Amino acid sequence: MARQHQPGKMDHDNIKADITATDGTPDLMLDPQIPSLRTIPSQSSIQTNNATKKIDGEWYQVAVRTNPLLGSTLSPAQERQALRSAGPLSDLLNKLGVSTILRMDILKDAQMVLNMPTPLRALSDAKL
Repeated sequence: MARQHQPGKMDHDNIKADITATDGTPDLMLDPQIPSLRTIPSQSSIQTNNATKKIDGEWYQVAVRTNPLLGSTLSPAQERQALRSAGPLSDLLNKLGVSTILRMDILKDAQMVLNMPTPLRALSDAKL
């Protein structure tokens, strides 16, 4: 029977999130304490994240816009815990020498827009 992924859990004090390896074993687990959350004025901190991905053999860029409404940031001085296992993400972080989380943004309420993928013809033509 395939293991079902349990989504991250958030209560008033903690966040619990995990990423599993392709075989279903735990890879990376986060369990930070939640700092005091603050209300963020709408449209005052809109962020755009871009992802480049191959879809049906062609390269595309996907933009995700986030309008945070309630959240906070954890700095290096604040207590948090990240546990690694033997999965591919943990292995990559170990090979890169990553040992400290510098910043973690925590959003409890946000509006998000996932835009349609935009073709990147130059990358597709390069046959990467």
